[in-house]
Amino acid sequence: MSERTYATWVDPVASALADDRRELLEFATSASAAFWDQPSSVDAWTNRDILAHLAGGNDLLVQTLLGSLTAGETLDPKSLAPDTDAENARRVAERRVWPLPRLIAELERDHDEVLGWLSQLDEHDRDLRPEGLGMTVGEFFRIVQDEHHDLVHLHQLRPERQDK
Repeated sequence: MSERTYATWVDPVASALADDRRELLEFATSASAAFWDQPSSVDAWTNRDILAHLAGGNDLLVQTLLGSLTAGETLDPKSLAPDTDAENARRVAERRVWPLPRLIAELERDHDEVLGWLSQLDEHDRDLRPEGLGMTVGEFFRIVQDEHHDLVHLHQLRPERQDK
């Protein structure tokens, strides 16, 4: 993979996402096979289900917005309000039977895709206000950066480490 460069406002977002995903992948590749079939701290989900959620393009809004921005397409405002619970359930059900290496490969692929899209954003994209988003693109990605979605789920996988 080539070294990517990012607009100044995108760089901290990309860095946070990369660090969080790297930590998640390190854990995922080091956990025992038996670990993944154990119940998780999330009601009705196993540890594998958490990984399946993350591998399924867990943040559809991020991917939808980035795909639209980088393709120069007008974003359908309805695409910014998905039925997240139903979509999560569908994607987890589809992926829970996948072997662990396939889940990890999808985590890596999706992450590379997101970082690639982020590298295509420029300084002007920060102030765009797509219809239906309710904020600028820069404000949205600041929330994404601060959310640390991968780390939230990593803490569910290893609840003894709540130090981040």
